[in-house]
Order: sequence, then C-alpha cells, then structure tokens
Amino acid sequence: MKELYRRFGLSIDVKKAQEMFRNKIKNIFVFGQLGHDIFRNEKPDIIWVLSNDLGLEYPSISISPFYEDYFKAVYDYFWGEEINFEEYIFRLQILINILWDFGWTRDYCQKLCYFIKDTLETLPLDIGLRVIMHETKPPQIMPFISKKFEKEIVDTLGLLESSERFKDIISSYESGLKEFFKAKNKDELRDIVDDMYHCIDSLIQIITGDKNKGFRHISDKDVFPLLHLNNYQKELFKQLREWMDKIRHIKTSDLEYDKNDIEMIISMVSALIRYVILKQNAQNN
Repeated sequence: MKELYRRFGLSIDVKKAQEMFRNKIKNIFVFGQLGHDIFRNEKPDIIWVLSNDLGLEYPSISISPFYEDYFKAVYDYFWGEEINFEEYIFRLQILINILWDFGWTRDYCQKLCYFIKDTLETLPLDIGLRVIMHETKPPQIMPFISKKFEKEIVDTLGLLESSERFKDIISSYESGLKEFFKAKNKDELRDIVDDMYHCIDSLIQIITGDKNKGFRHISDKDVFPLLHLNNYQKELFKQLREWMDKIRHIKTSDLEYDKNDIEMIISMVSALIRYVILKQNAQNN
C-alpha cells in the first residue's frame, strides 16, 4: 500500500492514520453510549476486573454515582500520550478479551469490535490491522501482510471453528500466526514452523482417529487416502514436511530461510487444512 501511494505521488502518513483510529475509538468510549454503558454504570465489578487485568491502581476513594474516577483511570491508560500504537493495540485486545469473558458485556464487546472493523475499513490508509470475529472466543485484532494471505487465514479459521474437534488445531494455528507477525529472527521463525507442524499432526490424528499418527505419516498408504490426497498431492505435502523438518531440526545458521519462506509454509499448511476439512464435509453430506 505504501509503495502504491508513493508510485502515484500521494503523501502518506501512517502515524496520522493511527491517530485517527485511536481518536475514533476514543470518541465512542468518551462521548458515545458504549463507554457510558460499560464504565459509567452501577456495576463496579467490571471496573475492578479491568483495573486488575490491566494493572491499573484501583482507586481507594469513595465511589461516585457514575464511577468517573475509575473511568478516568481507564481513559488515561488507553489514551495517555506516552502510549505507542503497538502497546495501545495490545491493551485494546486485553479490553476485548475482558468484555467477552465477563458475561453481561459480551454484546458490548461485539459492538465494539464491529465498530473497530468498520473504522479500519474506512480509514484513508490501510494501517495493516484486521478484526477476526469468532463464534466461541473473543474477536482478535491481528495484522495482515496481504489481502490474499488475509483471506487464506480467515477462510482456514472459519473451517476450523466449524467443529469443536478442531480446537487443538486452532490453538497451534493462532499461536503460529501471532508469532509470525512479530517474528524478527530465524529462531522465532522456526518456532512458527513448529506450530504449523503441530497443526498437521493434530489434523491427521483427528481424521485417522489414531493418536500415534502425525505429519511424518502423511505419505503412508493407510493415511493419505483418508486425507483425500492423490499421489501428486501426497508427494507435494511429503516434500513440505521434509522442508519443515529441516527448519525445525537443522542448526539455524546452516539453513537459508526468511519470513517470505515461512509465509509460504503457512499458506501451504492452511491450504491442506482447508482441503481436508472440505473433502471430509462433502463426504459426510
């Protein structure tokens, strides 16, 4: 996006777009009904949980009718001048998690996240964030590199969330994604490959019903047909497994790979997950 703007001679200011995003979220909390309903009400328990989880000092002064003192602490925590954007997003995600888990605030959590989603889509500049909505867990604010990569991840998560039996895959998959977006060196990239490897281990165990099976068995004659793979696909993913094994087990300095390689691995793992689940669903229908 930045290169596209530069190519056509348009000025671009990511920090300004980030500031616009923060201001729009601030407006619905400070001046909008959402902030009033969540923080300025007669249910101080949400303020206590929020203060405790965010590490805010819980004021010892008398409670005012609308808990303005508590709201000010929350306000300062999110919009203090010393908070950089990365830390702000981290704190905003904590707030989302609390609102989701708290019970009576879950509807407010969803309203907030749809507002965040709409705000990100209407900013004059893409700041590289997306909101992923889940049915059974808190929405997640996550960075994305490209629209294609984003769609692959969203589609994969959607299929994984279609059944409780895929929860172990989701855990490893999301762990790998979160590490991917902040990875800065080869050791961190290798950890992502481990997570993706475990995704396929879990997938094969689910499909075969055998806890002793895993990615290393993907080309076995009693495994690959259950995954609905033909001989060409079997060899393709066998080669992927061998590549991932090298990254996982060979000394980092002896093997060349970078973030682009790991993105390709995530894409291929995602494609295998989607293919197997869709084939399984079609067979069962």
